[in-house]
Amino acid sequence: MPTSTLWSRIRDRRTDVYICLALALSVFAVYGQVGSFDFVNWDDPSYLLNNPYVTKGVSAEGLRWAWTSIELAHWIPVTRMSELVDVQLFGLRPGPHHLVNVVWHVLTSLLMFTLLHHITGSRWRSALAAFLFALHPLHVESVAWITERKDVLSGFLFFLTLWLYVRYAEHPSTARYLLALFSFVCGLMAKSMLVSLPLVLVLLDFWPLARWTSKTPRWKEKIPFLALSAVASIIEYSAAQSAGWVLTGEAAPFSLRARNALVSYIIYIGKAVWPTSLAIFHPFRRDLLSWQPVVAALVIAGVSIAVVRWFYRRRGPVSGPQNSKRSGHRVLTRAARFRDTKVRERFLESANHHAAGALVLGWFWYLMVLFPVSGVVQTGEQSYAEHFMYLPLAGLLIMLAWALPERPLGLAIGALACMAVAALSYVQVGYWRNTETLFRHALAVTDGNYIAHYQLGVYYGDAGRRIEAIEQYQAALAIKPRNADAWNNLGVALSHYPNRITEAIADYQAALRIRPDFVMAHNNLGAAYVQMPGHMPDAISEYQAALRVQPDDPALHLNLGQAFAAVGKLPEAIAECRESERLRPRYGDDPEFHKNLGNLLASSNRMPEAIGEYQAALRLRPEMAEVHNNLGVALANVEGRLPEAIEQFQAALRIQPDYRDARNNLAFARQKLQKTTR
Repeated sequence: MPTSTLWSRIRDRRTDVYICLALALSVFAVYGQVGSFDFVNWDDPSYLLNNPYVTKGVSAEGLRWAWTSIELAHWIPVTRMSELVDVQLFGLRPGPHHLVNVVWHVLTSLLMFTLLHHITGSRWRSALAAFLFALHPLHVESVAWITERKDVLSGFLFFLTLWLYVRYAEHPSTARYLLALFSFVCGLMAKSMLVSLPLVLVLLDFWPLARWTSKTPRWKEKIPFLALSAVASIIEYSAAQSAGWVLTGEAAPFSLRARNALVSYIIYIGKAVWPTSLAIFHPFRRDLLSWQPVVAALVIAGVSIAVVRWFYRRRGPVSGPQNSKRSGHRVLTRAARFRDTKVRERFLESANHHAAGALVLGWFWYLMVLFPVSGVVQTGEQSYAEHFMYLPLAGLLIMLAWALPERPLGLAIGALACMAVAALSYVQVGYWRNTETLFRHALAVTDGNYIAHYQLGVYYGDAGRRIEAIEQYQAALAIKPRNADAWNNLGVALSHYPNRITEAIADYQAALRIRPDFVMAHNNLGAAYVQMPGHMPDAISEYQAALRVQPDDPALHLNLGQAFAAVGKLPEAIAECRESERLRPRYGDDPEFHKNLGNLLASSNRMPEAIGEYQAALRLRPEMAEVHNNLGVALANVEGRLPEAIEQFQAALRIQPDYRDARNNLAFARQKLQKTTR
C-alpha cells in the first residue's frame, strides 16, 4: 500500500473519531441536565415506581414477568430487562435512569453516522444527518422520558440491524445473515415499531447498495424479516386490544383515522422543519377540515412521484463532481467492498446520483417507518406524538443532508441548523424537570388538553395540594366529561374536606355511571359512605360490588370486614379479615392488622384467637401500649391467666404511665386475683 494512501486512511479515521467525540459531547451538553430530573407521573409509575416486578431488580420472578407480560399494551421483553438491570444497578433514583436513556441515544446517533458514512462514502453529509438526529427537539420526548426507553433502545437495534445487513450484502454468508436477523428480533422485542424495517432493507438495496433489480429482486432473503414483522404486529395488536387501547367503531371510525394519519404526516414534517409547540400529549382531532387530508394526500403523492422521477432522470455513468480525485477514490473504495461484480458495477452507476438516491431513500424511509404509528390503527387518545418520530425523522434528515451542496456554503448552513436545534432542544429538555413543569408547558402550547389537566391533578393530589388538584380535575372534566378516572380522583380530593363528602359521593357515582365495573370508584364510594352517619349498609353494598368485579383484592376484603364490624356483624367481619390475610400474607407483618383482628375476635368472645393476634402484633411492635392492655383484658377473661394479664397491664403502663384504662384494669385484675387466692 502506498504511503500516501496509508496516511490518507489514518487521517480519515482520525477525523471520524473527532466527529464521534463531538457528537457524543454535544448530546451530553444538551441532555446532561436530565441527571437531576424527577420521574413524571404519566407511565413512569406503571413502568417503574409502582411495578412490583421491576422494583426488585433482576430476579427470576422479574425475568419471567419481562418475557410474559403484556401490561400497558406492549410485549417488550428486551426493554423490560433493561429496566430490571437499571433498578438492580441504581435503585429507583431517577437521575441514572434518565442518563442511561441519554447513553442509548448517543450510541444510536453514532451508529447512524457510521452506517451512513459506510454506505455512501460521504463523511460530512453523514455527520450532518447524525448531528441533526442527535440534537433535534423532536427527539427530546424519547430521550428525556424514562418510559420511552423502548424508543432509544429499539433505535439502536434498528441501526445495528441495518449495519449488519449491509455487512451481509457486501460479503454474503449465512452467519452474517443470521446475525442481522437476530438483531432484528431483539429490536422487535424492544419496540414493535420496527416492523417496517424489512422495507428499509429493500430501500437500501435500491440505493445506495444497488442490489435490487428486476432480474435480482432479493425478495427471498426478506421473507424471514417480513414473517417476524407479521408475528410482532399480531402480538402488539392483540396486546393493545386486550388493554382496551385500540380505538375503533364510533370512537374513531376508519375514515377519521385515515384523514388524521394523512394530516399527521404533514404535521410531523412541519415539526421537523420548525420544531415549536412540542408537548407530551396532543389530543385526538375530530374537527379536521375537509380540505386538509386532501391536500396532505396530494403533497405525499406529489413528493413521492417527484423524487422517483428525479432519481431515474439522474441515471448514467460516473461523471461530474464524482470524478474529482478525492470523491472518485471514495467511490472506488466503497465499490471494492462488494464481492459481486454486477453489484459493484451498479453501485458505480448509482454513485452519480447521490442526492437523488438519498431523497428516495429518505422520503420512503419516512413514509414507511412512520406508518405503523401513523394512526390508521389508532392506539391511545393522541392525535400524534413526538416520540413516534424517533426513527422516521432519520429519513427526513437524510433528505436534508444530501440536498445541501457539499461545499462551504452547504456546510455552513448545516452547522447553523445544528446549533439552532441544539438550542431549542436544551430549552425543551428543561420542561421535563418534573410533572408540573412538563404538563404546565403542554397546557401552554396545546388546546383542549384534558390529559395535561388530569395529570396535573394527580400530581397536585399526591403532593397534598388538594385545592389545585380539584381545579385541574374540574378543568379536565369540562373538556372531556366522560372521564371516569377524573371523576373518581375529583371525589378523592373532595373527600378530604368533611363538608364536601356529599360532593365526593356524587363524583364517585358519576364515575360509576360511565364505568359500572370501576373497582376503585366502588371502594372510594364505600369509604365515603362510612363517613356518613347511617350509611354503613350502603358502604357494605359498595364494597361487595367491588369484590364481585375483583374478588381477590385483599384490601377490599379488609374494608368490608371493618364495615361489617361497625354494624355488629362480627362473624362476617372476622371472615373477611381472615380472607384478606390469606390473599395478602404480608398483612401478617402489619401489627395494626393483628391488633384490629384481635379486637374483633375479642368482641366475639373468641379469646384464645384474640390472644394469638395480640401476641403477633406485639412481636412485631412491642411498644404498643394499647395492645398490651387489650391482651391483658383477653387474658383476664381466660381462667387461670390473671397473672399474665397483670404483667400485660404493667407493660402498658411502663410504655404509657398515664394510660388510665390500663391502670384501672390493673387494679381490677389485682383485686380479682386476691379474691381467688383467699
